[in-house]
Amino acid sequence: MPSNSAQSAKFARDLALNRRQQEKADKKARLAQLKQLIAQHRIPPSESGEPYHFTDGAKIRQIQVDAAQRAGLGRGEIVIVCLEGHYDLVPAALIGRLRERDPQIFIAAAGTSSAESDQAYGEFSVPDDLIW
Repeated sequence: MPSNSAQSAKFARDLALNRRQQEKADKKARLAQLKQLIAQHRIPPSESGEPYHFTDGAKIRQIQVDAAQRAGLGRGEIVIVCLEGHYDLVPAALIGRLRERDPQIFIAAAGTSSAESDQAYGEFSVPDDLIW
């Protein structure tokens, strides 16, 4: 007959294994929810637009946008999200729901500059043909 300490050790191992499996299942479910949210609310990139450049960490990336999408990005109404190496345009109102499921998800929002930097450069004009 197994000893009490052997039974408790087996119980502890089983409990740890169940916890790891549950965490893995939760992570998979959150990823599926993220994919579904992005797919439902994604704004298709423009085929005839111009490239819009943004930074992801230390790398400069680009996505095709038209004039309306570029204006929405500039006003902060549209943001760029990255999931599994794929960039998509989504409405900014979706940020909260995405961050609930994954606080680390990459979100590039051009329209969210600080008021301090806006004041510092407010007196300088930006040429109309300057597109970054």
